[in-house]
Amino acid sequence: MRAVLVLGVVLVGGCYNPTLRNCTVQCSGPGDCGNGQVCGSDGWCAAADVAGRCDPLAAAADAQSAPIDADSACLTACTNGTCQRGVCVIDCSVSGSCLTDVLCPAGVPCRVVCGDHACQHRVDCRMASLCVIECSGIGSCADEVRCGTQHCWISCSGSGSCKHIRCGDACACDATCSGANACIEASECPQGGACRLGEGCTSSGSCNTCG
Repeated sequence: MRAVLVLGVVLVGGCYNPTLRNCTVQCSGPGDCGNGQVCGSDGWCAAADVAGRCDPLAAAADAQSAPIDADSACLTACTNGTCQRGVCVIDCSVSGSCLTDVLCPAGVPCRVVCGDHACQHRVDCRMASLCVIECSGIGSCADEVRCGTQHCWISCSGSGSCKHIRCGDACACDATCSGANACIEASECPQGGACRLGEGCTSSGSCNTCG
């Protein structure tokens, strides 16, 4: 009986495979990250198509006049999320969450994380000072994902994610559409579409006009 109980514990333990959110665990090598994630050049664990692009949020937070000021500004503006180092994080990673428009607050960096069938209406980041939008869930970001004039990073790694990307007004837009059937409508990229790359957008070379 004891052997059966031990085996049962091992089997249950073997089935436990939690999904880790991108850009939440710092790393120095591959062994520091969970399944499906790699250690990016910026020192954060993330999925392969996001790795190396977590740093903009940290840089935005560090660019504030002082950490206390950054946190204070975020806490005042970020009424529908939580503040992490001055960044408003709107967590829609739970399946089927955030079924109405997701609005980033004005004047602070914003990060939106959308899980399976989450963010079914618009994700609007036009007023934030910087945007990182992760549509990693199946069928996530089912309406338009829209940025303003600031630098914008959009990752559409979920199957069928990101119906329509609109970042044509951004000074730079990095949008990747790695999920199966992601970005089914043509993305609106900066410079009249000249900065399109595949189904998404690029900020390489002259496609980055941010000051």
